[in-house]
Amino acid sequence: MTALLRYQAALLARSHRWLPPLLLYGAFLGIGVQSGQPILDSLGYAAAALLPVAAWLVRVCVTQEPAAARDCASAAAGP
Repeated sequence: MTALLRYQAALLARSHRWLPPLLLYGAFLGIGVQSGQPILDSLGYAAAALLPVAAWLVRVCVTQEPAAARDCASAAAGP
C-alpha cells in the first residue's frame, strides 16, 4: 500500500496539475480574508470555495495515471 501511495504522490508531484487548484484556493483566501473584518466571516468565504477546489484536486488525483499504465494495471489485476 505504501508503494502505491508513493507512486501516486510522485505522479502528482511531477505533473504539476495540482498547482492551479492550489493557486485558486490561495486567491480565495487572499480575497476573502481582509483586515478589519472578523476572521470567522472571512474564513467562511474561503470554506465555501474549498468544495470545488477539493473536487478539482480529487479529479486530478484520479485521472493522473497515463492510459497505458492504467491498462497494464487492469490487465494484471484481472476482471
